[in-house]
Amino acid sequence: MSCVINWPLFLQGAKILGDVAVGAAWPAAAVLIASQFREPIKRAIDRARRVSAMGVEAELLNAQAEASHEDHGTLLPQVVASTAETELPLDNVPPHDDFLTPIEEQVIEHLNARYNSPELRIRWLARAAAANSRIMRFEKSFRLMLRSQILFLKQIKARGPQRFEDAEPLFGGLPVHFSSVDQNSWTGFLINEGLVAPTDGRYELTPHGREFLRWMDDVGAIVEMKVV
Repeated sequence: MSCVINWPLFLQGAKILGDVAVGAAWPAAAVLIASQFREPIKRAIDRARRVSAMGVEAELLNAQAEASHEDHGTLLPQVVASTAETELPLDNVPPHDDFLTPIEEQVIEHLNARYNSPELRIRWLARAAAANSRIMRFEKSFRLMLRSQILFLKQIKARGPQRFEDAEPLFGGLPVHFSSVDQNSWTGFLINEGLVAPTDGRYELTPHGREFLRWMDDVGAIVEMKVV
């Protein structure tokens, strides 16, 4: 299988992330980023739900509650878990994979040619892995969010910090009524995902929240496709 990497796209997230400590062997670091390519594709595909709008809202709110207890953490536990499945320690060269190996080779070739310092190669590889992890988190957040929550984020961006009551007009035309929404769960998910921060009874976008909206624009995420 032949895979060609769009390098500017691959590294674009590096501009918005902080430095990452160096601590992995070069082959392990290479597979760390390469192994992330398939998951965003899987996670971006939502199963169609043939239920009522109220049923969708209940399902998403339950999923949001479960997601709020997850530890977003770092990529290293994922790599360790993935390696454990193959019973290989992290200092071993990863086994051949028809999809991943060609990408690994391109990653190594590109970074070896561009950066003379092994430390710089590791840092930029880790930066790209961190950027991809953030994109995966954006995809997860978008998949779980209600339409009204996304519109609320956009409203905050346009008008500045907003109260929960300012979201009421956003429910016009939706089958879910504003009066039936639990404020704690509705805003709690946005807070737990790091998208907004409460300040003096209002909610303001965090830097992460602004990047989330920018990501939506970049990928052309369509809010209107969401039912609630």
